[in-house]
Amino acid sequence: MIDVFMGIIIFLFEERYKSMNADEDSISGLVKSDLIYRLLIHNNNLEKVHQKITLYKWKGEDNQIKKVNVSEYTGAFLINKTQYHIQEINKLEKLRLKNLEQTTKFYREEMGYKTRQLKTL
Repeated sequence: MIDVFMGIIIFLFEERYKSMNADEDSISGLVKSDLIYRLLIHNNNLEKVHQKITLYKWKGEDNQIKKVNVSEYTGAFLINKTQYHIQEINKLEKLRLKNLEQTTKFYREEMGYKTRQLKTL
């Protein structure tokens, strides 16, 4: 479980979610970022992360250890993902208006989503 949380925190700290495009690695990153987003917004998980996770950063050049404010990273991530979701919802809504009563597969393919991205849709 610790590895999972550390993976999430590192993903947020490295801000990998900001540079995603349509290649295979980015699709995996999009799926991962969507999973993290859903995990954080579920119930009060974000509050729990802020309360229970304390991290420190050691800057070698000045030999000081500083407490890291995790909320800066989670906040930037949530803003980014919310903007992304709004864009995707707008695209989907335009598609649905033009193509009423189509299958989920149709919408997924028209949006350019891979099968792994079905939950995002």
